[in-house]
Amino acid sequence: MVVNIYTDSQCCINTFQTITRQLVTPRCQLKIPNHHIWFIIMKIIETNQLKVSLHKVKAHSKNADNDKADILAKAGHTSPHLIEINRLYLPTNIHMVWDQYNDNIAIDHNIRHIAHNIKHCQKFNAWLDYKTNLTLKTASYNRIIDWPLTEKFYHFNLDDHATSHKLTKFRAWQRKAINNLIPTMDILCLRYPKLFNDTNKCWTCGLHEETNDMLWLYPIHIEILRLHIVQYTQDLLVYIRQTCDYSDLFLSQEINDNLIFKYFLSPGGTIPPPNTEHPFYLTCRQVITNDFSSIFRGKYKNKKTLHNTILNKFYEFTQLIKRVIWKPHNNNFKKWKDAQHVTKHTYKKY
Repeated sequence: MVVNIYTDSQCCINTFQTITRQLVTPRCQLKIPNHHIWFIIMKIIETNQLKVSLHKVKAHSKNADNDKADILAKAGHTSPHLIEINRLYLPTNIHMVWDQYNDNIAIDHNIRHIAHNIKHCQKFNAWLDYKTNLTLKTASYNRIIDWPLTEKFYHFNLDDHATSHKLTKFRAWQRKAINNLIPTMDILCLRYPKLFNDTNKCWTCGLHEETNDMLWLYPIHIEILRLHIVQYTQDLLVYIRQTCDYSDLFLSQEINDNLIFKYFLSPGGTIPPPNTEHPFYLTCRQVITNDFSSIFRGKYKNKKTLHNTILNKFYEFTQLIKRVIWKPHNNNFKKWKDAQHVTKHTYKKY
C-alpha cells in the first residue's frame, strides 16, 4: 500500500529519511528527538508493509489542507495530554529512563543533551541560592524574568570582533551587576575599612548609604533618569513602527502601561517608585524581564530578528541607565581619590 504525506515541515521529512536508512545505527537513532514515536511509526510501516513518501509543501501558501494540519499541530503542541507509549512494544531493547525519585520517566532525546541540561539546571539553582541573588530567585519563581533571552544577552556582542577591550569591560559590568558586586561604597568599605572610613555615602546626594541595591533606586537618581527614559520610549516607539512586520495600533499605550516605564511616564506622585521587586530594578541588574520582551513579541515575523531587536534595545536601555547614573557617580569618586592620593597601588599595599 502506498501512502503519500504532504507536510510543510522539512525537519520532519529529514528525520523520516534519516531513521528509514538501513545504515543508521541504534546509537545514531537514539540521538533523534522523540525517537520512541519514530520507532513506533517505523514498526507500523513494516508490519503493514506500507510504502510511505513525504512531500514538501510550501508553508503559508493558503493551502486549505495544510492550514488544517497547522491547526491540529498547534492544538497538539499546547494540549495537556501526552502520547503514552508502552516501551515493551518498542522494536528496540535500548531504553533510557530517569528514575532518581521513582519517576520512571522515559528519555527519548539525545542523552548527552539531557545530561548537560540537568547539570546546567543544578548549577543555575545553586547560583540562585547565593545571598546576593535572593531578589533574582524570588523574581524567577514569580516568572518575572525571561531567562532564555537573559542568557542570550550574556553572549551578546555588539561588535563584529571576537574580542575587544570594550567587550571585556561590558562582560565585567554584566557579571558585577547581576551578582550585586558593583564596587559601591558598602562593598569598598567592607574590603578596605581603613581606606574608606566614613565615606559610605552616595556620591550624588551625600545623604544615603550607598549599596548595590539602592544605587538604582535613590529618588535623586530616579528623577535624573525620568527625562532620559521618556526620550528612550519615544525613540523605541518610532523604531518598532519602522521595523516591525505586524503593526500594532495600541503600541504607544502598551509602552506607557509597561511596568518598567510606567513610573517614569506618569505624573510625579501618582505611582509608587520602583523597589527591589520592580522590573526596572531587575533591568538595572542586566536581567531581561518578560515585561521588556513582551513589547516586541508578536511584531516580528522572524524569530532571529525578534531576538536581535530585543537584545539591541535592551543593551541601549541598560547602557543609558549606566551612563546617567554610574558615570557621574564614578567621576565624583575619582575626584575624591585624586584628592586623597588613592591609586591602584594603594589597594595593593593595603
